[in-house]
Amino acid sequence: MGRASATLFSVALAICSTVLAVGTNANAANSRMSSDSSLQAGEATARTGLRSSHSVILKRANISASEKMQHIKAAMKGTNDAFSRVVHKTAYYGNIHISKPAQTITVVFDTGSGNLMVPSTLCTDSACQRHKRFDPSLSKTVVNMQSNGQPAGAFESRDQLTVTFGTGEITGVFLKDDVCIGNLCANMEFIGASHETEEPFGSFNFDGVLGLALSGMTQGPNFSLMNRMEAAGNLKHALFSVFLSDSDDEDSEITFGDIKQERMVGQMFWVPVSRHTGYWQVQMEDIAFNNERQSLCSDCQVAVDTGTSMLAGPSHVID
Repeated sequence: MGRASATLFSVALAICSTVLAVGTNANAANSRMSSDSSLQAGEATARTGLRSSHSVILKRANISASEKMQHIKAAMKGTNDAFSRVVHKTAYYGNIHISKPAQTITVVFDTGSGNLMVPSTLCTDSACQRHKRFDPSLSKTVVNMQSNGQPAGAFESRDQLTVTFGTGEITGVFLKDDVCIGNLCANMEFIGASHETEEPFGSFNFDGVLGLALSGMTQGPNFSLMNRMEAAGNLKHALFSVFLSDSDDEDSEITFGDIKQERMVGQMFWVPVSRHTGYWQVQMEDIAFNNERQSLCSDCQVAVDTGTSMLAGPSHVID
């Protein structure tokens, strides 16, 4: 996760009662796969003394499905362009708390992006005003930051970042403050939006996005919630797990620091991250229908993305 540490970072993703666990080991050349359904010492966590876990119940909302190419434009020197594909059909979102005193913001917990981005009171666009905005002036702990990770001077021009989503874009400034998931808190950097276009952001049920991708997709190590929580020693286990229900009759949830065994219907297995792109990316063996392999995509790479509710792939495979 971008730090030279012996900690094993793992993500367990549960979709429709099926749990998929993907882990990387920062102290080994390759990630590991495990068929054990329990968290064994040295397999699921390489540290002791990690203290707590917390679950957030997620709400579901159906929104228009469209494919958007996200383009991060260089708003400061030394920033490379980066791309990721974002597709939303059903969005799963929940609450986080920023600053002291706490301000509650609703976010999508997105393993397909790397940064926390929230509307701020610097943004007066209608898309921002329809949502809860983070107000830096109410925080006793916020620090205005520059893109190089240094605090901004009182009279210094602020660096900004622009993210384009096909038909719309967000521009924001760099901030640093306490971000809490229940009782688990981390002091981290994030983006406070100063501009949001009406489309597509005005119609979203959630306020912002909390990226949970690997460090290759963050603006830097201090933008990674998992990095910062691990550094603070707050987690029972250095992992998070996600259960996404396809029914309104059953709660979806994300748990930081643990895996809920009661959400599982089978054994846990660990899948190695196949390429270091920043995504939770794995090698797919094949596609099966009715438990019969089709020999369609034996060398395909797939990204495990909680911000995307649909399966997408090459047209020659789907057709």
